[in-house]
Amino acid sequence: MTVLGSDRTAGPDPESGVILVALDYQGRDTTCRAIQSILGGSGAVDVRGDAMAGGAALVARFLSVTEAAMAALDVYEFCSFERAGRLRAALCGAPRECSAVTAAARAQSLLGRAEPDRILMTAEIALVAGPAFNPAFELLDMGVCPSLPGGAGERLYEARRADPIQAGRTPSNLEWARRVVHSDPLGPSAQRELAGVQDSWQTDTGFDARLTLICGADAAESSAFAAELALWANRDGATVLEGCCRLVDSAPFRSLREALGERPVSGGSGDTGLLERLESRLLSIIGEGPTVLVINDAQWMDSSTAMVLDYLLHHGCGRSFTVVLGTVGEVPETVESLVDQLNPGQLEQLRLGRTVTAR
Repeated sequence: MTVLGSDRTAGPDPESGVILVALDYQGRDTTCRAIQSILGGSGAVDVRGDAMAGGAALVARFLSVTEAAMAALDVYEFCSFERAGRLRAALCGAPRECSAVTAAARAQSLLGRAEPDRILMTAEIALVAGPAFNPAFELLDMGVCPSLPGGAGERLYEARRADPIQAGRTPSNLEWARRVVHSDPLGPSAQRELAGVQDSWQTDTGFDARLTLICGADAAESSAFAAELALWANRDGATVLEGCCRLVDSAPFRSLREALGERPVSGGSGDTGLLERLESRLLSIIGEGPTVLVINDAQWMDSSTAMVLDYLLHHGCGRSFTVVLGTVGEVPETVESLVDQLNPGQLEQLRLGRTVTAR
């Protein structure tokens, strides 16, 4: 096992002074030299190699989180393409006051959790490096692990090559969820309710469109609950799309268009061409496989968006499709009207801190 260390000049936590990358791979001398060349060309300011039983180890220093992460991906791609041996890699930060020995133990401890052909990283690394990852790689939430040396328990993410069967599916948009759970973690009570929802989703073996309505005390609580569900569903194989409603908004169907990766523009919500296109595109995605559509701040949802959701919930029957609505305070009238149209068993409603499942 190897520690690749780098002083950091930019990143999500200015208190962390070091970025560590750990590599464990089997290879020949030519493989070691090739990987040294890749690291040097990826921005490493210092690279050292060491031999170890049956393999090789490298130590490098980088000046940024993104460069270190991209270097790990480049080495991964090389080992896969050249069949140079199975690679395990781990990336994590270390506090500025951490000793070199503790920092190395921290990276090696994380590496011990990595599966072959996987790149494991802590949340602070994923938040910076994730957006730069090749779309061919999935970045999956792995939950919170026990404390690593020199730190407390940390959330981990795993980068892996996308399943060929799912490679052609619409990509999830999950950067929002990673940011939310990092800044606003759920409390113990909400965590228990989250586990209950996850259990109900897993035990529901039928294919039927459903609505999970989350009523939070504030927007942060509601959004954090939705984010946890989104990350968990994505790890379980679902495509997750997210959009957010606004109090004052002249762009029709903003939340739905955001979920599809479009840039909403002002216009009339009565545009039937736009309405039909959104419904067709969303139904097509639902047909690709399990899908979760998250709408945050649904207390501001307009009637036109509610109409589209009603259409999807009725025409998505027979598919694994879930709409997650996050609201604040009392359930708004537009959401109530949507709920009233559902069949028994399609609705799961929660008020954080107290389950109020109905219908």
